[in-house]
Amino acid sequence: MNNLGVFNLIYVPLKFRVAGDATATMRKIAESPMTYRSGILCGLISGILFLVVASLLHDLFKDVDRKQAMLLVLFVCGAVAIGLANLIPQFGVLVVSGNAEYLTVFSRPQLDAAGLALMNLVSHGDILAMAFWGAWLFPFGALAMKSRFIPRVVGVLLIVAGAAYLTTSFISILFPAQRQLTFYLAIPFMAGEMVAVLWLLIKGAVIPPAEQ
Repeated sequence: MNNLGVFNLIYVPLKFRVAGDATATMRKIAESPMTYRSGILCGLISGILFLVVASLLHDLFKDVDRKQAMLLVLFVCGAVAIGLANLIPQFGVLVVSGNAEYLTVFSRPQLDAAGLALMNLVSHGDILAMAFWGAWLFPFGALAMKSRFIPRVVGVLLIVAGAAYLTTSFISILFPAQRQLTFYLAIPFMAGEMVAVLWLLIKGAVIPPAEQ
């Protein structure tokens, strides 16, 4: 997840959601609609950038293992597809929080409940996307380990991070009450993803010359 994704996935829900109180939640969104809309925009831009990163990594690693590089791209496409689809119910929240005339057939408490339900739906979509956030790190880690221009330990950390994301996703599906605890416990292991990003940004990928 990049910073834009964090804004949409973490900051916005924490800012607006009031647990168990649909009316308070929708009131907060109505008071700061641009902040909420900014979250949607950040989600869109984040998805586009994720695809760009996948394309760049494919070009970087295609000579290391073409199949693994393609698998990386496919998993990223899955994550982005779910993420973009998850923006639709976020727009739905704005729709039900509005004052359109056709909404007058519903009471405000009903519309508020619908808005909170849509926000909960987005949260469940994030759980599905998280599985792909983990899945793409497995081929990324394997490619890093097989390459000669990234330390093998970075590849190991990527695979550990992938396993942490997948574990969090699966446990959240089976035992939703444990979602938050599992996520917080998995955060240290997810740090491997950031290590790889920092390595590529600071050290770069210095590809050794081909052996004669």
